[in-house]
Amino acid sequence: MQWWRGALVYELDVRSFGDSDGDGFGDLDGLRARLGYLELLGIDVIWLEPTPIADRRTVDPLFGDLAAFDALVEAALEIRLRLVSDLVSDHTRPLHHRPDRLRLALDPVLHTTPYNAAAVQHAVQHSLGSRAETAWSLAHHDVSRAVTRYGDGAVGLARARSMALVTLALPGTVHVYQGEELGLSDGDLPSEARARVPLPWEGGPPGYGFTTGEPWLPMPPEYGKETVACQLEDMASTLSLYRRAIELRRTHIPDPTAPLEWYGAPQGCLAFRPAGSALVCALNTSDVPVPLPPGDVLLASGAQVGDLLAPDTAVWLA
Repeated sequence: MQWWRGALVYELDVRSFGDSDGDGFGDLDGLRARLGYLELLGIDVIWLEPTPIADRRTVDPLFGDLAAFDALVEAALEIRLRLVSDLVSDHTRPLHHRPDRLRLALDPVLHTTPYNAAAVQHAVQHSLGSRAETAWSLAHHDVSRAVTRYGDGAVGLARARSMALVTLALPGTVHVYQGEELGLSDGDLPSEARARVPLPWEGGPPGYGFTTGEPWLPMPPEYGKETVACQLEDMASTLSLYRRAIELRRTHIPDPTAPLEWYGAPQGCLAFRPAGSALVCALNTSDVPVPLPPGDVLLASGAQVGDLLAPDTAVWLA
């Protein structure tokens, strides 16, 4: 099987991941210093987003410090992480997007699908029926983060966590946009900057461990309780949920490209199983608890109520 099929991809903006020199902008050396975190998370591929031409500082491997880029590649290979970098040309030119070259298409369907089980099932089925290979994601730099889209606050976070379990159980490649694994929201920022806010690592403002200086984008005060350091210590955190889900995906879904088998479910709910796997994913988007499907609970996105699946919650069962 080709390496990208079923891979877990971590999409990041280098400017917002780690700053090594205190100028407030993330850089390649800052990313290299944080590779251990990505290894701990359990991802397979690092996808470096394109840097806007107007802001190509030392973070762009094609326009900046090639020595730093080479060091990053070497360090990533040592821990068996693949590295993919986007290239955005200064001039638009037609590409003839060839079958022997275009192997995977990132599907944005879940970026605009409402938090509704019927809508989610329809979107997934349509996408799986329209292309041979699919790459799923809940967010990227051009859209609001899932927590904000699904209602913000506790409700938005609960729904984003449940959709993370749905996405990680789908066949194909899964993209995690930086900060989604922390349950970050957009914060009070302009739309063009909302998903590019630097990652909060530890400590307090203004840099939360991302930089020793002033971050290039302001970091919301609520990030103080959502730092990587805080969440690593909390087994109920969103980061812990992602880590456990990624681990279970590897052990309980033998073929991450297998088709889905759908089950009947109560109104406002969905349930499916990757073919060849004993893992069942169920989602409740209704406003009332519903009976859990048969099986042993492996992982839940929220608290359970006896043998019921709570609203705004997803669960994996075996």
